[in-house]
Amino acid sequence: MPVCLPAWCKDQTQAALDGLPATFEWCRSRGLTGLQTAQLLDDIAKTQRDSVVQFAVLVQPVWQLMDSYVAAWAAQQQQAGGSKLRKHISLAEALCGNATAAEALGMPPGHVEAWLAAVSQQLPAAAIGGLLLGKPHVVCGGLDKAPAVISWAVNVLGVADPAALFARSPGLLKFGVPALQRNLDSLRQALGWPAEQAQQLVLKQPVLLTSSPDTVQAALAWLQQLFTDAAQLAGVINRGTRLLGRSVQHLQGNADYLRQALGWQEGSSQLAAFVAACPDGFANVSLNLADTQHKLRLLSEVVGVSTEDCLTSGMNYLNKRLVNIAARYMLVQERAPHLLYSRSGEPYLSWIVNANKPQYLCCLDMSRDEFNAFVRGWPASAEGRRLLAGLRAGSVEGWPRPPTWEEAQQQLQKAQEQQQQVELRILLSRRLVKLIDMTHKTCGGSCASEQLRAGLEARLAANKAWAAEKGAAYFENLQGIHNIEVLWIGCSDARVPANELIGLKPGEVFVARNVGNLATHKDMNIMACIEYAVQVLKVKHIVLCGHYGCDAVQSALTMPCKTEGLVSLWVQDIRDTRDRNVEALRQLPPGRAQADRLVEMNVLRQVCNVCTAPVVQQAWDAGQPLAVHGLVYSISNGLLKCMYTTEGAATQPGSFLKSNSFCSSPASVAVPGSWASSSGSSPPSVAADDEGRASEEGSVKDGSGSVKEAQKSLAALSLAEERLSYEL
Repeated sequence: MPVCLPAWCKDQTQAALDGLPATFEWCRSRGLTGLQTAQLLDDIAKTQRDSVVQFAVLVQPVWQLMDSYVAAWAAQQQQAGGSKLRKHISLAEALCGNATAAEALGMPPGHVEAWLAAVSQQLPAAAIGGLLLGKPHVVCGGLDKAPAVISWAVNVLGVADPAALFARSPGLLKFGVPALQRNLDSLRQALGWPAEQAQQLVLKQPVLLTSSPDTVQAALAWLQQLFTDAAQLAGVINRGTRLLGRSVQHLQGNADYLRQALGWQEGSSQLAAFVAACPDGFANVSLNLADTQHKLRLLSEVVGVSTEDCLTSGMNYLNKRLVNIAARYMLVQERAPHLLYSRSGEPYLSWIVNANKPQYLCCLDMSRDEFNAFVRGWPASAEGRRLLAGLRAGSVEGWPRPPTWEEAQQQLQKAQEQQQQVELRILLSRRLVKLIDMTHKTCGGSCASEQLRAGLEARLAANKAWAAEKGAAYFENLQGIHNIEVLWIGCSDARVPANELIGLKPGEVFVARNVGNLATHKDMNIMACIEYAVQVLKVKHIVLCGHYGCDAVQSALTMPCKTEGLVSLWVQDIRDTRDRNVEALRQLPPGRAQADRLVEMNVLRQVCNVCTAPVVQQAWDAGQPLAVHGLVYSISNGLLKCMYTTEGAATQPGSFLKSNSFCSSPASVAVPGSWASSSGSSPPSVAADDEGRASEEGSVKDGSGSVKEAQKSLAALSLAEERLSYEL
């Protein structure tokens, strides 16, 4: 397969090739990746091959000089409170985000230094740094052009603060004084204004001068035919600053399209009224482009907004990219379809630009990062590619239609009821905490039975509130869950909740727990659990999970063997594991390190016990899909570490204890998340619903009832609080 070299690698002198390694290292030291450096050199070589040699020699002093101006700008902004800091605050970041920035570093020797020295006589270093961040290639202009333009702005326009002017419109520095003066004269003549009045308009909107003189003159002539009144023309130009930068072909093409699509007559005032009402939309959108036609088809045939409304009140929204509009529509129509309508029930387009605003994100129940990730990822998904390809081919088949306004309002009402339930749940939790605290205070001098009764009443009230919050449908669904694929053998420690760690719902995990997560063959309880799970439930995974900071392991390390009591007898199996690996443990510092390693050794020991259990061996002999996993949970960060996992029926249980497999560095898995299993069986499905999502069906079915039950629980709590307050 032939290798395609970039332009800068072809026909280069030996000097350039010798200088490239040092150039790469320098660029990497300034924050560019290797790929970004290669792209930068390629961009430079496309304009002039010899400039790569110059770049290799001059990159360091030129880059450092430009960076010093950028640093001055950043320091000024930080002193001002940082409110104006841009996304790019270093030259390296600006180079990565601006393809034309490479021109600045490929200029002939001494050009950049001379340009900066000339401009520094008229602008402060911080202002120049801001220009370099926004348009690094501004230094590519003639040495006399930029100083002349700055002097012209001060002397002709009467600019009091040139730094502020060119920060707003750095494009002015690309044009020479003759071009700017010609644009100013054309504007003054078209409006019939005196020079001072035209200058005031330009100071307010300097971007009016940042187009070629021929384009500005032709656009003004076209607009004069539409607006014969100078005052009206001035108002349109002031609001639509980009009109003067558009060609007559663009302006006339949009006018012809609107007349044909909306049935406007030639010479009528409808076009003038439209341009006056939406000058920026008329200038920014090219209605004859195929991409614009696809947007109109999506909004009219799928969203339900008429073509006339899209072209009139929705003209400004057509400036967004097609993939962006499509992704936002898919998100809004699924999560918050009421945002597609106005308050009067008419189809609305403001969601195109407002969907990422805080009030919309609240309705979508998403963070800004989640929203941006969806908008970026959906067009590349299988569904996005299929729907967008059909749309570009002229078909809207497969696009989901939004619900009617009435249906959207019903969904909104249900969502509000669910939100009310969440708020009530929070209120109940706070009141319960207060009630339990009051219970402890009142029971300070009471007998033990009264303390138990008062605490039990509070917990029964909490149970009623919890049951009301879940709803009847939740418990009906719970009774119907029989698809259990996981047996969890874990420690009795209350800080290790089995189903939550692996992202499964209640009813989807068969749990067996004891002190120290032991699975010895002498324990009939745990062996019976394994037999029931394998033979009756047909589980596909057996998880043996220990946890760091386990008290049973700590007891096995520190408690003497002759200590009386059942605990000492129970942890004897862990002592045996300690004794078999005493040399490995002694290599670690005493305390936490030894205890954590013994936790891992204990998990491996218990995995061996599970694998050698007769019922597990019989299942493997019969070809039953069954995998055994040894995991360790870290209470400090919530992560699971996979210590060992089988590979199916062909494994040799117990052989791993003869090696140092526990001394390796197994990967940590975020909780909840995917299984780090290498077995041939399929991983269990993980439910990642939000809190309370399990009862969504019940809430929708009888949302008002759940709210009423919660309110009754609040009333009961209030009575309990009044009684306890009286006792206090």
